[in-house]
Amino acid sequence: MAAEPATALDAGAPSRVGAGATAPTRRRRRRSWGGLLYVAPAALLYLTFVIAPGLHTVWLSFYQWDGVTVGTWNGLQNYLSVAQNPALRGAVVHALVLVVFFSGVPIAVGLLMAALLGRRRRRGMTAFRVLFFVPQIVPMVAVGITWRWLYTEDGAVNQILRAVGLGGVTQAWLGSFTLALPAVGLIGSWALTGLCLVLFLSGMQKIDGTLYEAARLDGAGAVREFFAVTLPALRGEVAVALTIAFGGGILSAIWALQASAGFGAIRLGVWHAFPEAQTASADPYARSHRARAGRLLYGSAEGLVFTATEDQQGRRLNTRCTYRLHGRTPTARTWTLYAANAAGRPLPTPAALPSSFNARTVLRHQDGRFEILISPEPQPGNWLALPQAGSFSLVLTLLDTPAAGS
Repeated sequence: MAAEPATALDAGAPSRVGAGATAPTRRRRRRSWGGLLYVAPAALLYLTFVIAPGLHTVWLSFYQWDGVTVGTWNGLQNYLSVAQNPALRGAVVHALVLVVFFSGVPIAVGLLMAALLGRRRRRGMTAFRVLFFVPQIVPMVAVGITWRWLYTEDGAVNQILRAVGLGGVTQAWLGSFTLALPAVGLIGSWALTGLCLVLFLSGMQKIDGTLYEAARLDGAGAVREFFAVTLPALRGEVAVALTIAFGGGILSAIWALQASAGFGAIRLGVWHAFPEAQTASADPYARSHRARAGRLLYGSAEGLVFTATEDQQGRRLNTRCTYRLHGRTPTARTWTLYAANAAGRPLPTPAALPSSFNARTVLRHQDGRFEILISPEPQPGNWLALPQAGSFSLVLTLLDTPAAGS
């Protein structure tokens, strides 16, 4: 039996609800306002505590301000001094190199591998994906320990080089001034390449196979297919991978830059200090650290602050352990010593316990040397009490010392 033709719809005027907008439009408006009400509390907090302080920081960057007195308008001079500082330019270049290793290299290698593996269906693709995605699920602590072992003088990298007759190029890779940065960058490239590969392979599955057939009929080879079909279809995946990888590179660069409070560090054993951070000629990066921490440091002729965060074996200082500090201090009119937390503030210790020493309160040997036992348990002689607070650092301040002026 023949089917009846579909009936035509009347072209009459649509029915209206009231004199305003149609009912679906009004419902959409109510939903949009409801969504804005849900977002409003979080948006208000973000605007108050993130956007507004950020804009205020940008405004302060145009002033010459020491953090105490009234600031004076300085225009773009602060930015020019940052751009002209050679030490800071080197840090910026190093940060950009890390960004390239963490974003450019993984995306480029991931696209190449995806083009080779995804052009045709192959057996074992799931195994390939799992193998390359493993770095994403391995804890970063394990990744760091593994790569640190690989880069040591007796590590796998040098062992392989010696096995193929290249023993002359072996070295401690992380201790090289020229190769430490690319060595660290390769770790980031290795960790993110698998993520980019899996992301691109997933995106290639949505590409219509007829597009590749049409390209082949037009005489396109593998390279032409990639640039004409695959790459345009993966623009969304490339954007996601670039966002993730670039964010990882930026965070790694920020972490690397925050590892110290400025340039020009000096070391005496496990102790380190930044004498230039306490002078008028301090680099802008050191000044930003000082302003962020809200510290007013000593002048070059007033004092010098040394900090120790590790023992002689390179292990992080911990309040559960006992340490022995002995010897003499450099020449100074006086000095102070205390245990500090990560922010540089003294550890909270009961008032009845000894929490600090200075040149007048320490007990000395006849030859002028002294010995201080730093421990959570009571100790004979000079005892610096530690609370059960985890990691800590020792802060030694030399006041009126020739070392500060030199």
